[in-house]
Amino acid sequence: MPTGSNASTILMRVDTGPDSGLGHVRRCLVLAGELGRRGLDCSFLVPGPEGAAYVSGAGHEALSLGAEEHDDLRSVAEYVDRRHPAAVVIDSYRASNVDELQLNVPVIVLDDLADRYLPVSIVVNAAAHAPDLKYAVAERTQLLLGTEYALLETQYANLPDRTASGRVLVTLGGGDSDGLTVRIVDCLVGLLGGARFDVVVGPFFPPSVIASLEDVSRSNGGVRLHRDVTDLRPLYAASELVITGGGQTLLEAAATGAACLAIKLAPNQRPNIEGLAASGAIVDAGESAGNDLPDRLGRIVRDLWSNPAERERLGAAARQRLDGRGAERIADAVCEVLG
Repeated sequence: MPTGSNASTILMRVDTGPDSGLGHVRRCLVLAGELGRRGLDCSFLVPGPEGAAYVSGAGHEALSLGAEEHDDLRSVAEYVDRRHPAAVVIDSYRASNVDELQLNVPVIVLDDLADRYLPVSIVVNAAAHAPDLKYAVAERTQLLLGTEYALLETQYANLPDRTASGRVLVTLGGGDSDGLTVRIVDCLVGLLGGARFDVVVGPFFPPSVIASLEDVSRSNGGVRLHRDVTDLRPLYAASELVITGGGQTLLEAAATGAACLAIKLAPNQRPNIEGLAASGAIVDAGESAGNDLPDRLGRIVRDLWSNPAERERLGAAARQRLDGRGAERIADAVCEVLG
């Protein structure tokens, strides 16, 4: 550890916002919580005031980056020079110049793409396909790859058995600029008579999308909207079916044993969804693009809703893949690097 470092502080540079949603910051908050239990404080560098407010609400120091600071890691280097943290965690697609940094502290990168040179201390990729990726790293780099490193809070390791509830959860992340949530809810309400629907409204949803969802909720008493949700576990646990994207939310929901239908909301989600689907842990509902999504999703949901045994099988397979100990394993590796 470099002389003069703050041995109890970890800096986390994390993406969040309308384009990147909440997945990055939520998984880093899980890691921060696990590191906190080991006596380490975490400070966050995040884009925009909304992201900073979200992190602050979770109890961590948060500094808001200006627009000109989003696309590289200059702000990280400046922070390290000023505050001397013990280590840096980077979870950002925009941070393309990791190999150019000379921070003189351990660097841990949470990565989904394996598309850049990462001469860092630790690389973490919890996607199902991650062990098959060819990472360009330094000889010293530890690779923590696969679902055993999924960043889930420790409560996911010891969840109670599920009971039938007749509830469906729709949660597509922090943002929904295209109004996909509205299309999905409209489709399902007419398809599953008697079901109750929990719909998560993210902090980056446009006002027009929120207004449309409110109209749906007012016209159908079985649709309930949830805003400012900081812990989705109770909703996952209460749902017989979860419809979500292919990022952090999918890993969380699957870890609770819910039957999950995953929609590819971005190209980088494809390998994770397909890897989990190939292992029988989730159902791949295809791409979000295209006018055929309601029909495609409707067919899958109708079949699954009428087959409780298949829902139970999916949940059991998912819990086998995601044991809730990933944050502990990563924190162990970080502490080992810190000595």
